[in-house]
Amino acid sequence: MQRQSREEERSPPRIGIDLMGSDSDPSHLLEEAQDLIRSLNMPTTFFLFGTDQTFAEKSPPPSVHYISAKEVITMDDEPLQAVRRKKEASLCVGIRALKEGTIDAFISFGNTGALMASAKMTLQMLPGIERPALLALLPSKLSEIAVLDVGANASNRADHLVQFAHMGIAYQRCRGIKEPKVGLLNMGSESKKGTPLLREAYQQLQLLNARSSVPLFVGNIEGRDALLAEIDVLVTEGFTGNVFLKTAEGIAQMIRQELQDIRAQGELQSALNTLKEHLHYSRYPGALLSGVQGIVMKSHGEFSTLSLASTVKAAHELIMQRFLQRIRQTLFS
Repeated sequence: MQRQSREEERSPPRIGIDLMGSDSDPSHLLEEAQDLIRSLNMPTTFFLFGTDQTFAEKSPPPSVHYISAKEVITMDDEPLQAVRRKKEASLCVGIRALKEGTIDAFISFGNTGALMASAKMTLQMLPGIERPALLALLPSKLSEIAVLDVGANASNRADHLVQFAHMGIAYQRCRGIKEPKVGLLNMGSESKKGTPLLREAYQQLQLLNARSSVPLFVGNIEGRDALLAEIDVLVTEGFTGNVFLKTAEGIAQMIRQELQDIRAQGELQSALNTLKEHLHYSRYPGALLSGVQGIVMKSHGEFSTLSLASTVKAAHELIMQRFLQRIRQTLFS
């Protein structure tokens, strides 16, 4: 597979989707993915990664290519071991295709740990980034906020959190927010609150304001205010971020279940339906492994056509908005 320069050739974007290793049957994923591809109104070439059995007696529709792999990494596999032993697994083949420039983005429904391990081992880090971070988009009162890191790292240094802020800013700029506001997740709003790591990160994040004509760092954000505050990016270390994400998802699911039992009429029922849709995880793209030389996305484990559509559209937007270049600009401008 020969690497091509996307600076020279911008269209159509090329998106890879791994059909293997999730809780869903690969043949079902293939059918759903192809139905979605037919319905999308955007010029994109798709590479679907599966096995010979997945593609048996099937012909790819226009703008779709089948890539057959010899092995599969399952949800039960130990991530690092699986990546090292199953080099011909669809997940690993897809990440190599990303490195070689055959595709511009890669989406997986499978083993999150294996996806991160393969990406870290195969793809180079972007200049100025030392650690990758998982970025999740969450609903909030005003808009959607980018939260990172939500699980790629168990521990971090203060400068890592500053790098996460730059990646979050670049991500939100791709979504059309010109001057994203950044908050640091902490146990209090005062600058002296929190661990030594968070206090140091607070001081370093203030430098964002010195480099910008518009203040970007708004300070510490408590967990109870994170989805209510006027911020676009929430920075945290990986352990806390993962707990925050899972807690927020659990609360949203509980609220949706409670709303399911409420019967109302007219405008009230319409408002309740809107709220239920606003809180549904499938409306938001899967997590982005930011910081590596490539667009790698982990779609939700529970497959739905809506979640795949959200993730595909997000990947397409990141390609078209030059996400990787925007990170470099944010870091070095």
